[in-house]
Amino acid sequence: MTRPGRGNQQQQGAQSVARRRRGVTVAPSPLNGVKLELAVGLCVVLMLWAALDRWTSDWLVQAGVLAGGAVMVAAWIVLRAHRVMRRHGAGADRSPADVIKDN
Repeated sequence: MTRPGRGNQQQQGAQSVARRRRGVTVAPSPLNGVKLELAVGLCVVLMLWAALDRWTSDWLVQAGVLAGGAVMVAAWIVLRAHRVMRRHGAGADRSPADVIKDN
């Protein structure tokens, strides 16, 4: 004799096992490309930080170059996100969260 609902749990477990995919998956979003560009920008700034120690020992120059690189990456990400939101219909009356939910 089985308890009621026990079969339902087994079915849910089987479905969750069957849905597993290999690799990293991200929910569909119009901002996925911007997220990738953010990751690339962070990697570039980290590599720049690692290389700056060999180029110059002046901490002020290092801080200035890193700040400049970070500002450039931030500006690029803001511009790209704005362009994507505009393309996907985010206007003054809609927030980016509403646009992502709709897509």
